[in-house]
Amino acid sequence: MSAIAEPETAPTSSVYVPGAVIADRYELVRLAGQGGVGQVWIALNQTLHNEVALKLFVRGGQGDGAERLLREARAAAALEHPAIVRVFDYGETPRGDPYLVMELLKGESLEELLQRVGPLQASQALKLLLPIIDGLAAAHAKKIVHRDLKPANLFLSVDEEQRMQPKVIDFGLARLQRGGQRVTQEGTLVGTPAYMSPEQISDKQLDARTDVWSLCVVLYELLTGRVPFGGATQYDMFKAILESEPAPILLSGDIDEAIVAIIHQGLSKKPHERWPSVRDLGVAFAKWLVGHGFDEDVCGASLEKVWLQKRKVSSLAPPTPAIGFAPLGLIMPLKPSEHIALAATVEFKTEEVSLPRRSGTPWIIASIAALVLVGGLAAWMLNAQSSAPATQASPVTSVSAPAPTPLPSASPPRTPVAAPTPAPKPSTSAPKATPSVGKPAPSASHSSKRSR
Repeated sequence: MSAIAEPETAPTSSVYVPGAVIADRYELVRLAGQGGVGQVWIALNQTLHNEVALKLFVRGGQGDGAERLLREARAAAALEHPAIVRVFDYGETPRGDPYLVMELLKGESLEELLQRVGPLQASQALKLLLPIIDGLAAAHAKKIVHRDLKPANLFLSVDEEQRMQPKVIDFGLARLQRGGQRVTQEGTLVGTPAYMSPEQISDKQLDARTDVWSLCVVLYELLTGRVPFGGATQYDMFKAILESEPAPILLSGDIDEAIVAIIHQGLSKKPHERWPSVRDLGVAFAKWLVGHGFDEDVCGASLEKVWLQKRKVSSLAPPTPAIGFAPLGLIMPLKPSEHIALAATVEFKTEEVSLPRRSGTPWIIASIAALVLVGGLAAWMLNAQSSAPATQASPVTSVSAPAPTPLPSASPPRTPVAAPTPAPKPSTSAPKATPSVGKPAPSASHSSKRSR
């Protein structure tokens, strides 16, 4: 499924139809969605022969819609992050209608996921949101505030190999902070009411903490299936956001008081009482996940390295594997062997370039060689005199190392290798049952399955 639900046919009143070419290279293939003043098309780039998403504003480029589209293009183009939807082009049609060309995403939004599977467990929701928070932190670092975060604008993109990358889409309401300059006119409310912060409703100056509020509303909805503040009318909803506490969250599954406390702090009425930044909110999410036995987000990124360590990751670290998306919206871990193979490759290359130093004194090398030769000859003579057929061990058994086994996926603590069991002493009582000598030890793959 594409980023926007696809209707069966395009409206007959539209001046844009399948087969039309925009800017001499974007051929409209089919309508993916439409709103009051805009349309989203799946288009073919005739130059590169790849499909893209083309967003059109169809009212002659006048009004806030055209400005919003340009703002979205500039905001997204200023960001280079895997969790931010990519923008390729912006322009106007011969009719003066502005258009925006973006990457075509396949998958589903968080809104569609919630409708399909219902409320999620806390661990599932946090794993999905952490990559998005990382992308928003990059946007905030460039003074770009989204201002319209909601499940419909958070997309779970899946590639051909079923690897998932959550993405933030629709930067149409994004605001660039430049010394307090306002983008919208006084008295104009922007955003989706259920996800707007108190200062957004009050039309006060906004900063990145309004996105913190919206993210916590999204998390609340992912866990409960409803928004924290409701009302029969928009006025009632705004009144609840400004004055009321969020409806209680039922503690069930892995939803505990700790995650509720994280949400409540993010939903504080006063911005200075919330999490200071989305980065701080992400750290709180990561600490909760690590405390509950998880070490990666949905993209396979290490929680310890991305969120809990204040140091740069080594360039020799193996690339992080992606995690597929299960049909029922559950998290499917990668096979342990796939990650280990990458790590082993990097370690091998590192060892190849670590060469020992040569000695500059040849007589030392000659002396050591002579000592080794004499010592080896003496050891051979002693071994020949003391060896007996009954006690002679197989040369292969005595020198071979144990076969390497794959590491378990959960990284449990290391355990010492057990020493060989001595032969039992004779006893007059009935012998205890002991494992057969030929019975193989449990494989690491079974151990990893039990550890999961």
